[in-house]
Amino acid sequence: MQRRLVKALFCTGVLFVINALSSYMPLINNLYNKGFIKEVQLNENFITGDYHSIMSYGVVGIFIYIFFITYVQEVDKNYEMVRYKNRKQYTSNSMKRAIIATTLFALIYQIVGIVCVVIWGNVSILLQHKWIQGIMVQMLATILYYMWIYMIYIVFCSVLTKGFSKIIIVGISMASYSIMSIFFQNQWFFMKDIDLIRGICTEETSYLNSFIAIFRLSMVNLVFANIVYKIKEKEDIYEKK
Repeated sequence: MQRRLVKALFCTGVLFVINALSSYMPLINNLYNKGFIKEVQLNENFITGDYHSIMSYGVVGIFIYIFFITYVQEVDKNYEMVRYKNRKQYTSNSMKRAIIATTLFALIYQIVGIVCVVIWGNVSILLQHKWIQGIMVQMLATILYYMWIYMIYIVFCSVLTKGFSKIIIVGISMASYSIMSIFFQNQWFFMKDIDLIRGICTEETSYLNSFIAIFRLSMVNLVFANIVYKIKEKEDIYEKK
């Protein structure tokens, strides 16, 4: 798993860098360097811009994540089943691997954003706007949200092929974003729970509301974890391709 994880993290890191550059460079080159916006506005974009948007976390990020996590989790199932005493232990180990991989995935995402701030931004300005607190809360929200997505994928895989399940996950993410943008601009929508950093840093979201969002995601994870364990107890040892 270690080699697959390192390889997957390197590839996703490259994709995150591309995502960050495409989000920040047009602003820096076309607006900031030409004097159309000031330093404060530039730094505000580092926490409220495209890289930390619902689109980036909830659509682009999900697309990258679903291929990342399925690649990392692809192990010899027969060997794993023999290695562990029962299906519950096998499933627990698989979920632990997924949590570790997802945590590192979320960490790499934030590290790329931090590096961009260090290179082009002003850290002292952002520190005055709860930047560190925002990153910590965002990390937790990202891990919980993506683990939920992974468990939804497992549920789909119990009745569909892996390839089709990936397509459905990406399709649901895109459809959810469209629905949110059209019908839920000013109301709560589950997808908004993944983007907490901008609310904390701009003080549009209180710590209480952020805690409620984390609590919702935690409860959803518990529910789906129970579903996954039940599915794995009855799952055929030979997986669908």
